[in-house]
Amino acid sequence: MVTKRELALEAIHIEQERIKENVGSQDQTTAAFGGFNKIEFGGEQHIEVKPITLNAERIQLFQEHLMLFFTGFARTASEIAGEQIKKNAR
Repeated sequence: MVTKRELALEAIHIEQERIKENVGSQDQTTAAFGGFNKIEFGGEQHIEVKPITLNAERIQLFQEHLMLFFTGFARTASEIAGEQIKKNAR
């Protein structure tokens, strides 16, 4: 049985190194740990995950103020990140 951290790091490794996608690490870490967390990244192997604890009233208030929008535009994260990498390399 692997830990949540090991699962996140392996998912990051597969996506970034094995299939060469230009992506960050947030999605893999969020999926591996689940829940509502503060996540800090600091280098290839450093991921710090701190759970955020909210009481039921705060969760309800938070959920009542969330909005999700579909802009009608599809994008591929790897392509967007690739463009950013090229721009920052100059």
